[in-house]
Formats: sequence, structure tokens, C-alpha cells
Amino acid sequence: MHPMFLLLNKLCRFGSSMLAWRFLAIAALLLGYGSRLAAEENKPATPLLGRQPFDRITLDSANNGAVLDVEILDLPARKVPEVFPTSGQLEVTRLSEPSVLYNVSWTSIEKIELFEQLLLSDAKKQIAAKDFDKAFKTLDFLKTNYPTLPGLQPTIEQYLIRDAAASYKAKRYDEAISILMAVYDANPQRPGLAKIVQAVGDRLINEHLSTQNFSSARSVLDLYIQGFPNLEIASASSWQQKFKSDANQQIIAGRKAFEQRQYQAARLAVRRAQGILPQVSGARELLREIEQVAPQIVVGVNQHGMIISQSTLGDWSSTRVERILAPQFVELTDFGAEGGIYDCPWANLSSDDSGLEMKVGLTNSAIKRGLTPERIVNVLMHRTNPSNAAYQPSLGKALGNIRIYEGQEVQLHWLLSHVRPESLLRFRIGDLFTNEKAPNTYQASTDDEHPEIVRYKCSTQNNRTQGNAPTVIERTFIDDEEAVSALLRGDVHVLDRIPPWQIAPLREAKEIVIDTYRLPTVHVLIPNHSKSILGRREFRRALCYGIDRQRLLVDILLAGYPQPGFQVLSGPLPSGSQHNDPVGYAYDPTIMPRPYEPRLAAVLSKVARTSLAKTQALQDGMKPGELDKVKPAPAEPLLLVHPANSLARTACQTIKLQLDAIGIPIQLQELEQHPSTLPAEYDLLYSELTLWEPLVDAVRLLGPQGRAGSCTAAMSLALQNVDRAQNWKQARLSLRQVHRVAASDLPVIPLWQTINSFAYRRSLTGVGTMPVSLYQNISDWKNTVVAARQ
Repeated sequence: MHPMFLLLNKLCRFGSSMLAWRFLAIAALLLGYGSRLAAEENKPATPLLGRQPFDRITLDSANNGAVLDVEILDLPARKVPEVFPTSGQLEVTRLSEPSVLYNVSWTSIEKIELFEQLLLSDAKKQIAAKDFDKAFKTLDFLKTNYPTLPGLQPTIEQYLIRDAAASYKAKRYDEAISILMAVYDANPQRPGLAKIVQAVGDRLINEHLSTQNFSSARSVLDLYIQGFPNLEIASASSWQQKFKSDANQQIIAGRKAFEQRQYQAARLAVRRAQGILPQVSGARELLREIEQVAPQIVVGVNQHGMIISQSTLGDWSSTRVERILAPQFVELTDFGAEGGIYDCPWANLSSDDSGLEMKVGLTNSAIKRGLTPERIVNVLMHRTNPSNAAYQPSLGKALGNIRIYEGQEVQLHWLLSHVRPESLLRFRIGDLFTNEKAPNTYQASTDDEHPEIVRYKCSTQNNRTQGNAPTVIERTFIDDEEAVSALLRGDVHVLDRIPPWQIAPLREAKEIVIDTYRLPTVHVLIPNHSKSILGRREFRRALCYGIDRQRLLVDILLAGYPQPGFQVLSGPLPSGSQHNDPVGYAYDPTIMPRPYEPRLAAVLSKVARTSLAKTQALQDGMKPGELDKVKPAPAEPLLLVHPANSLARTACQTIKLQLDAIGIPIQLQELEQHPSTLPAEYDLLYSELTLWEPLVDAVRLLGPQGRAGSCTAAMSLALQNVDRAQNWKQARLSLRQVHRVAASDLPVIPLWQTINSFAYRRSLTGVGTMPVSLYQNISDWKNTVVAARQ
């Protein structure tokens, strides 16, 4: 690849996309790629260039200096003789009379101008008039069709110099220096080029420094060396000294802040120093000292999370932060052939052969922290009391009695043998401790000046592991390209999720590790059942038929490349990533997803609206015999709200287009980063659910108090059968009945399942392989290389 195109990436870091295009166009002009760019432009407007190619003959004074525009002359190598013949004639065809052949005596010809020469002359006039767009088109045509034309290369250089001067005068310094790079590539020995480059580059560096954009300023200095390697730019060495001095001053300031235990200020000073000069002496050492005392990990996310009620099924962001803000007594850590695998660091759990008795034996470390059997009993009593806000129906129906044994063990008696009794003990560990003693719990804090940042801090005394727990800084990125760039630069250590289209480029980066989460997520549209039209099953079916889910998933979200585990669903339950995947134990593969049937969707929508109009007419007192006269009101737009991330945004934009086309108008609204509640007027919510253990999570979504917001009698009965299941066969059959009811009634509109990936810098250790959630192993995280490349 030519070095000019390699430099394009650098220019893009501190220039605009328009600059990148213009730079590419200039490179094409010099390197012979202009024809493709010219084809993308509108037809040239310059009269000469737009005309049929011709040559021009000027006769002598004896013929009154007549000018003849003739068809292209057949001259050897397209060269005009230096001396015209003294005898003979030249056959020509005038453009104005293409059917007539003329013979012109050589002795009557004053001069001959070839079409390419005329164009070159025209380009010079355009340059002088500062009409650079027209000049570019003319020179591009000449470079493509007449690359060896005498005088063409100097004219191109003159065009670039003039264009750079115009950009400089307009204070488009980044554009000017990119044009000068093209001049240098064409003619490195051009007189005076070094002074021009220095004038433009110095002004651009000063502009970046005025906004403390040190990285871009340094990139300009790098261009002095890499973009113009053979030019002697006098100011380059003085700039290098200045950057070194400024970076050292930041290191001194950082060291002073560190000694005063102002660790955040110290960290920022080191980052500024690295931004000014990445290899500044002392940065690594100081950062390492800061990390030892106050470790910090920066995590890029697409939406901040918030803790929600345990009776409600969480979404992606809330499940992520729950692990550090509200860790559970029993945590889901893996998945096996018989459902979830659970870990309880505070007690040893064991069941007898009958499955009706469970012992919860507290560990010594738990007892030392003040955890007592009485506290566990108290929490369980609250969660089995229907009148308590913390009531957990599945636990309340399963638990018979509780007793304390020898002051250190809690014995539970189940009314029915539960296939996964550990899953019923997923209550928050904070409920067992006072705030001062709650272990491994982080506190969240925000900054009004930086709403994209949330800081999660865990005090040392509350951490049950040796050493200091890292402070987690979650930084929100609306744009996934920006997030990936931040990871590659080292501005963030982890991206909690990367969209499918970013995986392949990231795999090429040696310093980046890509892994997948152990369990999939389920994407759905949750209707607002308080809205009359959405309470009608026919209309919910219309929504399902009206979305081309297969095409949207494969062609748009996966860019045409199907991947294992990404599939359209017939119900809101995980299906697993392959056949017989135990993750899909609740999913019935015999139930096919509804196909894309836009005509049927339009009919069902009209039927639902008509039925609703008639029901309302009856309520208003209309007689049944008059209902045939009732016509549905024009369809009002449905408000579809969605999270502020690229995947949800892309999906909902496509859903809107498809539903709009069949007469179901959609209005989109992106949720704020910290949504405490949903808009009161919303109709549909795009949600990504972490429904990882359907055995207990199905009721949190589809039950009477579930997130779906609607539970029919059939669904309630199916969920009750799940609670009564005493072995895995009964559990699977009951859950598949839940699937069948959900596929028929559509309390939520199932979309698809995704397998999610995350990425982190190789310097971060302890993340683990295929975790269930990002912060599963947070106590083991350690940043081993603290100096990040800016």
C-alpha cells in the first residue's frame, strides 16, 4: 500500500470525514486512481471538458487567423510536429460539418492545439480563478487519460499549492497539511515546500494545543517526521523539546498529587503526560504505584445500569451492575447439563437424597463478618410472606419450614423436591448485613459535569479478598466505533459488549482479547398492555407477522454472515447455541417462529382496530345492530422506546420501516442513560433480557407480577406446574408448555437470541473465560500493565 494511504488513518484521527475523502481524492489524482472518484461525481460542468474531444487549428494571417475545431487528429504519438511540413495537406473534419472532409495546406497552419493541451490551459485558468473543484475534475481527467502530457505534473503541483493556501486562509489547517503531503509525494524537492509545511503544521499544532488536544498535536509532529521524511523542518526539534518538557511537568504534578493521596488527580496527570508524549519517562512507574494503592479499571458500556426489584426480570445493563452493587447470597456462575451451576461463598449447601432437606452451613469467614443463621432465617421469612414487598412466589410455594441447628447451620425443609433448590436462594447479600458490614458491595457515584461516567468504589475493609478491590469506572459510549477506538488506544480496559460487526476487526489487534459470555440474551418487544390496542392478541400477532425478523437479524445485525446462537425465536426463552444445548432446556424447538407475512399482518391489524372500535361503540351505548357502521379511527403512531445502544437503535429503526410500510406507524424514542421510569405514553419497549435460568426466571417475566405486564389463566397454570416439577423431565415439559402458551398469546413479542461478546486489553488479568456476567470475577481483576498507548 502506498504510504499516502497509510497516512490517511493518522489524518482521520484529528480531521473530519470530509478531510479523509478529500485526501483520498488528492492521492488518487497523483497515483492514477482518479477515474474511479471522477465516476462518482456528477457530470462535469466545465464547457470544454464536457464537450466532445477535439483538436484546434489556428490558420495564418492570410486566412484571417481562422480557428477550426476539428475531430481528433491522427498524429503519431499524439505529438504536434515542431516544424510544420513546407508542402502537402492535412485532412481534417470540422466538428460543425462532420460529413465533409477538408484538406488544409500545412503552409497555412499557424498552430495546432491538441485537446489535452486545451484542457491543461483551461485548468491553469481555473486555478488562477481559485475554482478548485473544476480544476480538480480537469486535472483528474488529464491524469487518467494523458498521464505523460508535458506540463501536467507541474500544473498539478501548482493546483495543490494554491488549494492548500486557500484551505490555510480559511483556517482549515488539517486539510491544508494533507494537501501538502500530496505535493511532497509528487515532488519532494519542490523549492520552498519545507517552509510552507512548517507554517501550516505549526499553526495546526498551536490550534490543537489551545484545546489541550495533545494527541492530535503530537500526530502533526509525527507527520513532520513520517509524512515529510526528507524535509528539513526547523521547528520539529523545538516542538519535540516542548512536548517532552510539558510531559515531564505533568509527571511532576502527578507525583505531587500521589504523595498527597490525591490518586485520581495523579492518574489524570499521568494520562495527560502520556497524551503529550506516550513514552515519557516515569509514567509507567508512577501509574504502577497508583494502581497498587488505588487500582482502577475503566469499562466501556453502551448504557448505565440500575438496580431493579428482584421480583422483576433484569435486562442487560441492570444484570451487569447487579453483580457489584447488589451481589447475591447464591450466584449463577456456569451452566451444565442440568441447568445452572451455583456458587455460595458464604455457606456450604447440601441436600439429602430425597431432595426435601437442604443444609446451609455458614463458613467461618461469614461468621467472622457477623453473618448469623438468624439473619438468614429472617430474610427467608420475609421472602415467603405474601404480604411482604420482598415476597418471592416460587420460594413461598416451595419452602415448608426452617430451623437453626447448633447456631451455625440453617436447615430448610421443602414441600416438594425442587430440581434446583439453590436457585431459590438468590437473594441479595446486603439483606443479611448492615451497610457498614456488607461485604464485596460497591457504591455508585456520578458527576454532573460528566454524566457519561459512573464510578463504582469498594472499600478495602469490605473486600473479602486480599489486597485492594479495583475502583470500576463505567464510561458510556453512544457510538460503538468510538468505543472500539478507545479500547485500542487504552483509554478503556474493557468493553462490556461489542456488536457482531466489530468482532473481526478487533481480532486483528494483538493487545486485545475477545471472549463470549456463557449464556445468551433474549431480545423482545414488551407491549404496554394498559393500551387498548396492545391488549388485543390479534394486534400483537400483527406485530409479529409484520417484522421480517430473520432478514433483520442476519442481513442487518450480522451483516449477512450467520453465526451460531443468533436465531429468531418463537417464544421469549433462550434456545441455546446449538442442537441439544442444555441452555435451551425450556425452549420447544418444534414451535416454529412466525414467518414474515406483511399482508396477513396488515389484515390482522385492521381486524384488531375494527374490533376495538366496535367494543368502544358498545360501551358508548350503540346498539349491536348498528355495529356494521363502525369504522376504526386512523392508526395513531405507536411509541417504541429502546436503549441507547447501536444494536437496539439499528434494530428499532428497521422495525419502524417495516411496520410503517404495512400501516402500523411507529415513532421511536431513545431512552436516557439513567431512566428511572419509562415514558408514561410508551406502547412498545425493546428489551434485551437475561433470562438465564428459566426454571425461576420465567415467572419473573411472564408471571402475575412479571415484567411482561400480563398473565393469562393459561400462563398462570403453566407456571404453577413449573413450580411443582420434582425432576428435570417434569421441569422441561412444564416449561415447554409455558413456551407454547407464550407463543400463542404473545404477552411479549419474541424477536431473536444473541450470543454476546466482550473485549478487554491483554494487560487485564483475572477476567476469566466465558463468564456469565462481566463482573463475575471482579475481585480477581488486575491491570498488570498500567501504561496505556494513547
